[in-house]
Amino acid sequence: MGFQRADQTIFIGKNPVTLRLTIGALASISSRLSASGPAALAAALRCIGPDEARVLLACLIVCDSPYSQRISQSAAQLSDEAVGAYVPALCVVFEQSFNAKI
Repeated sequence: MGFQRADQTIFIGKNPVTLRLTIGALASISSRLSASGPAALAAALRCIGPDEARVLLACLIVCDSPYSQRISQSAAQLSDEAVGAYVPALCVVFEQSFNAKI
């Protein structure tokens, strides 16, 4: 699947990586954050710290290449500072996905 309207491209190193919010990504985020439902997930996402950002990054990366698959798997290893740099892009993915006009 090609680039979608709410996708965000970030650069990890010199390589572009696409972030996309899907139903599967939401389910994975909910599971990894131990959120029992929509209200619990919303509460977990209100205060995004480094641990939550790592989960979001790992779940939102579109694994369409071997490089992006490796990055998704290694998101847990990013330093707090490194993962913090991606929080604005993670927020934009959610904002644009939920505000997208169909």
